[in-house]
Amino acid sequence: MFFQLDPSLLTTLEVARDDNHFMTNILNYIQLIIAVLLIIFILLQNRGSGLGSAFGGSGDVYLTKRGAEKTIFILTIICAFLFIVLGIIRIVI
Repeated sequence: MFFQLDPSLLTTLEVARDDNHFMTNILNYIQLIIAVLLIIFILLQNRGSGLGSAFGGSGDVYLTKRGAEKTIFILTIICAFLFIVLGIIRIVI
């Protein structure tokens, strides 16, 4: 006779497929949030003039990043790294 498939195995495979679908959705939402944050952090950086001039201050002297500008710079790097890592994880899954 032909080989019969155990019904409990089918249920296990369906649960695994649903878990994978759930994980993919979670990764999609997380990557979307990180992409929006990355865009915001990049737009907050004003090239060559500092964060102060973006809000009306003078940006004539640009020495080093300090305070909020440095924090935004570091957060931009972290978001970019997380965005790339999540993209690689989504390819693997």
